Amino acid sequence: LRGTATLHVHPRNLTVSTFDPEWSATLSGQPGWEGVAWADRVEVALLTLDDLVRDHGEPAFVKIDVEGLELPVLRGLSTPVRACSFEYLPAAGARARACVDHLESLAAYTYRTSVGESHAFAQEAPWTAAEERAFLAGLAPGDRSGDVYAVRRG
Repeated sequence: LRGTATLHVHPRNLTVSTFDPEWSATLSGQPGWEGVAWADRVEVALLTLDDLVRDHGEPAFVKIDVEGLELPVLRGLSTPVRACSFEYLPAAGARARACVDHLESLAAYTYRTSVGESHAFAQEAPWTAAEERAFLAGLAPGDRSGDVYAVRRG
């Protein structure tokens, strides 16, 4: 993503603002999201992760929490970073699996998952990409969202 885009803002819950109207439409029918409306709009300038790495150097950690656009954000990264996290939602598990695929196209990573806002890993030892994909594929609509943490091997 580069240029400008329209941010769809939920006026009562700014943390679920999104650039992706498809994401908001997907979630609108899910349990817990009934009545959520993204009524306000704001034009926002965008940079890619490659732009940021070029301008500031390789970061120690990248946190991506962009309400449905995690994959396009990661696609703006053409070189591996040491570590990153991105949000997953049960209603959009395929998108999260595609994020794992993109990271693996850059380098080998290990993965851990944090469910909800627990701030704790859900598993004792890091997972392989295949194990993370299997976890994401097994999510059911009523499951909690969370974050995937990826650490580059070596």
